[in-house]
Order: sequence, then structure tokens, then C-alpha cells
Amino acid sequence: MSYLPTFQTTAGMLNLVAEIVELTHAFDINPALVPSPTIRRINQMRTVHSSTWIEGNTLTLDEVTAVIDGKRVVAPEREILEVKQAFAAYDAIANMDPRSLDDLLQAHGIMMRGIKPDAGELRQVEVGVYSGGTLIHAGTPAAELPAAMIELFTWLDKSKDHPLIQGCFFHCAFEGIHPFSDGNGRTGRLWHSLINRSWKPILAWVPVESMVAQSQQDYYRVLRVSNSGEATDFIEFMLEMTRDALTDVFVRAENGYVGENVGETAQNVGENVGETAQNVGENDGDNPQERIVELLTGDPSLSAAKLADRLGLSTRHIERVLAELREAGIIERSGSARGGHWIVRR
Repeated sequence: MSYLPTFQTTAGMLNLVAEIVELTHAFDINPALVPSPTIRRINQMRTVHSSTWIEGNTLTLDEVTAVIDGKRVVAPEREILEVKQAFAAYDAIANMDPRSLDDLLQAHGIMMRGIKPDAGELRQVEVGVYSGGTLIHAGTPAAELPAAMIELFTWLDKSKDHPLIQGCFFHCAFEGIHPFSDGNGRTGRLWHSLINRSWKPILAWVPVESMVAQSQQDYYRVLRVSNSGEATDFIEFMLEMTRDALTDVFVRAENGYVGENVGETAQNVGENVGETAQNVGENDGDNPQERIVELLTGDPSLSAAKLADRLGLSTRHIERVLAELREAGIIERSGSARGGHWIVRR
């Protein structure tokens, strides 16, 4: 019996890996683009803020920064502790091995110390993920957790996939197994970050979690899809998040944006996070439907990838808009995905 989902290596996946590789290479050949210590600290705050916010923590980015700086913040004690422990965990993984189950248990112990009595231990109880009182995913039975985690780490150790894909798959499978009584989401994102930075150190300073927080509903949607045992959508989604976050860091560095004042980074969730070349227009309620219809009227052969390139949006975002237009009867697809074309009806 396998406890892991499956996935298909798609062209979109490989294209995203290639984009990320190219971006990291730009940092390799131009050290001046590497974030300064100040920017690294800001991005670390953004990471901690976003990852805890996704789990329901209400502290703002400025409050998170104040907590880490040792300043007094009026907030629930548990939320303050969650922030402190998350920061400590992200700090600690610099010296951890992404292929060590013992290290992961240690990381969870740091993340949840003082929050859960079984911090750093595989759960002994059954858990599930609920939505509105309805069970949408049951974690692996507690008695089978050791076998499931050994299988996951064995896969990571032997996988020949690109490290970027490994990180996404591990994240997905980890959330499916749900090995802890609490803290699974933030620990899964933490370990994904470690796998990424073990491949390219620059990724230690790229706040992917900020992009995930911005696309939280999509994050949970692709996780639900993965519950059926298919991780492809989740891998593509997380590669997009990594690409977009890395692009944001690159654009800021190239344009000389410092943003040393945390309040100026506008990274509180709900604001325009990471207006990069890939997602400009996805914020502020901007709807690209009309522009897509215009482009398809002029060239019905345009693919989602080419539309994304023309509009500076992510391919996933374009695909969502195309689906909306098809549902509304504004466009129709004729022929295959590769050799067909669009018919605009308006």
C-alpha cells in the first residue's frame, strides 16, 4: 500500500521549472541583485506573517515585526507565541537536512513548542480536515503514520525529479498524510522552503508563503484535488507561487526598491502583494476578460500560455478566465487543445 499521491510531469510544470531556474541564474551571475540583510529580514517577516495568517493568526505584518523585535503587542498570547515559534523554526532549518525525518520532527517541535503538548511527535489520534462541519479529508490513520512518513522520506531521497518538483510533491503528500495533531500546514510550507533553499540558497529569502496567502482559496482548492491521489495541479500551483515570488524579489532588486520600512512593503494580506510581471492585473479587482476577448478576436489560435505572456499574467489565471468566458458562452473551443482555435461569439 502506498500513502503517496501520483503526479504527471507536464509541459507547464517543466516550463515553470525553467523559468525559476533562469531567474535564480540571474541572481547567480549578478550578486548585486541578491537581497541585502535588510531586505532578507523584511522577507523573513513576510514569510512568517503569511504562513501564520493562512492558519488563522490575525497579527498584521507590522505587529509580527514588532513581536520579533521584542516590542509589546496587544494581541492574544497564543497568536504572539505562534509568530515567535514560526520565526524560530524558519531560523533553525538553516542547519537541518531536508531528507531527515528526525530533523522534521525537531522543526515541528520548535514550531509548536508551548502551543501543543505533543509538539515534535507524530500524532496518536485520528484527525481530519473539515469545511463547514463536513469532513473533506481524513489524515492517514495514526497507527500507519510511521510507515507513511518513512515512505515519503524514502521517495524524497531517491527521487530523480528536479528539486523544485520534489519540494512541491513533498508539500502535497505531507499535507495529505497530516502527521501532526496541529501545525501541519505551517510545517509543510516550512519544509517545502527548506527543500527549495537546499537547491538554491537564494530561495531562503524569497517569501513564497506571501504568494500562497494571496491565493489562499486556490491553495486549498488544489490541496482538495490532491486528496483524490493526484498531485499534478498542486505541483503546478506551487511552482507558479515560487516563480511569482522570485520574480517579485528580482523586479524589486532590479528597480532598486528597498522598502526598508516594513509598512511600505504593503504585504499585509489583502493588499497588492507581489505585483510582478506574472500577476499584474490579478489584484485590485482588475478583470482581463475584455482584453482576452480582443486578443482572441484578432488571433483565435492564441494559447493560454501565449495570452499569459501578452498580458503579463500567470497561465493559471488565464485558464480560469478562459473557463469563465466559455461558461458564459462568449468563447468556444474548436478542435484540440494543441491544434484547435477559439471562436468568439459576441
